[in-house]
Amino acid sequence: KIKQWALRYGILECIQEVVDISCALVSSNNLGSPKNYRECVEILIKNGYIPEDLGKRLINMIGLRNLLVHEYMKIDLVRLYEFLNNIVNFREFVYYIGIEKG
Repeated sequence: KIKQWALRYGILECIQEVVDISCALVSSNNLGSPKNYRECVEILIKNGYIPEDLGKRLINMIGLRNLLVHEYMKIDLVRLYEFLNNIVNFREFVYYIGIEKG
């Protein structure tokens, strides 16, 4: 149970960092007024901060975040372990944001 909780929390924290950074970039650069986390990423795509394919993957991760936070349904542990194969999305996000921030 502890490992399962750690997996859920670790994934949640990683996704939340992407959300926080995305929304902070939108706000600090006056790129718009997003109504939700998804729109923060959409605005970054629209303004060329991140490529569209990465943005779509991040938006899917935000959906997973919402499931983890609000526990709309029981999350399949296999799905969470498979998510670890997509850790490259976080590295890619940092890469593109790093380019934009100089």
